[in-house]
Amino acid sequence: MLFSFKVNRPADLKATFINVKKLIEESGGSLVGDEHSGQISSHGVEGTYKVKANSIEITVNKKPTGYPEFAVKSYITKVFKKCSV
Repeated sequence: MLFSFKVNRPADLKATFINVKKLIEESGGSLVGDEHSGQISSHGVEGTYKVKANSIEITVNKKPTGYPEFAVKSYITKVFKKCSV
């Protein structure tokens, strides 16, 4: 594990994860899982997620050397905000 962080849990988990999966796959990545837990891979970043009571905990296991941690967190947070229902 490189690092973990949390994003706010959206009201409609199922619809949000459908949107997140679509966006990630359109950009050449993959999301394997559902509205409870799973794995994300995109642009050299690999990680897992697990839905908690009030948040989604994301653990990044791999990232390209040149990508700073704050940029990875910012990108993933923006994806979830954009896709939240």
